[in-house]
Amino acid sequence: MTATKRVPAGTHPPTTWTPSNRLIQPYRIGYKITVADSISPEPDEYLLDPIHPWLLRLVPGRPDSFHDYIAAVGIHEFLDWAYEIPLTEWRDITERLDATGNMPSDEMITTAWMDETTSRKVARQQSGLRSAYEAAHDADNLGQALDRVLDMGWEQKQFRLELDRDPATGTVFERPADLWARAWFELLDGLNHGLPPKPCLYCSTPFIPKRSNQRYCPGNRCGERHYERRRSRTRTDYQRIYQQERRSKLRDSEEGV
Repeated sequence: MTATKRVPAGTHPPTTWTPSNRLIQPYRIGYKITVADSISPEPDEYLLDPIHPWLLRLVPGRPDSFHDYIAAVGIHEFLDWAYEIPLTEWRDITERLDATGNMPSDEMITTAWMDETTSRKVARQQSGLRSAYEAAHDADNLGQALDRVLDMGWEQKQFRLELDRDPATGTVFERPADLWARAWFELLDGLNHGLPPKPCLYCSTPFIPKRSNQRYCPGNRCGERHYERRRSRTRTDYQRIYQQERRSKLRDSEEGV
């Protein structure tokens, strides 16, 4: 009988472990149902930007925020999450979209988003996610940030994955179990690359920068909006000073100075 190969843990640290070669499927903006699907339908568009800023900018009970979200990143992965919870207000929307491929009406989406249970569930997910990003930002060092996020994520059962196989290439890949889990993994990936989250200079949304000097969260034109606001303020200040000087000159003229 061949002896099993065993090694003391102390002589086999993580730096010597075999790395995973599985790919991570990007966030699916849209997909279509196929007869041969397994876990996932066939995607027709991916989002290569992070999803966490979009989730943190959602406002429970405010349909305009959700319509903006849909216009930018689609509704499919949100529906996947809502269907599994389950949130009953979204079940009919999901089944109709899967059956026909047609987007539901704005009225149906607004009604579902205003549902009290939906607001409560979204707010709870947002609160946990925001707390994790803030805890990482406020940590004294990177190691402490990772420990805090890992503890919070495991407590809330957020680090969940699905495995699937691409039928065209045969490649086995992984995907976060839902869009909220993806946002938690984005935070971990950022910390692993030495880039802790920071608040957006314009809208204050916590986000993982792609580079250390990035100041604005992605996907919301915050850099452009900040520039426009500063330019508008400068123009207003200039106009105020101009009007003050003009009134002063008129007053001096009337007084014969």
